[in-house]
Amino acid sequence: MPSFAVKAAVKLERAFRKLADTCQFTPDSGGVVANRSVVPHVTEPDTSQEYIPQPVTMAEFLLSDGPVHCDDLFQLGILDGQGDFQSTGKQCRLTQIYQVDNISVIYIYVEI
Repeated sequence: MPSFAVKAAVKLERAFRKLADTCQFTPDSGGVVANRSVVPHVTEPDTSQEYIPQPVTMAEFLLSDGPVHCDDLFQLGILDGQGDFQSTGKQCRLTQIYQVDNISVIYIYVEI
């Protein structure tokens, strides 16, 4: 019988896929370009400080879909009826790891 942790991880991954957008993911290592699930996070600037930094943009990827590294590229989009990727935005580069857990990894990214 699977443990509670395994059941919880499966349910969290299923919820992630329901909330995620589709992206075309290009590894910097020259690996195969693939369609992956991504959840973009947009933060608000902290206006309580005198110096207001730019909002940080972050993207969350499932670890079960494969490795994610700095300098990998992704582009948001949709899949059409034939399963082909249709781009809806700019290309983005992952710059710095922000958070990682057993299910997903969050990277800070910049649009290029």
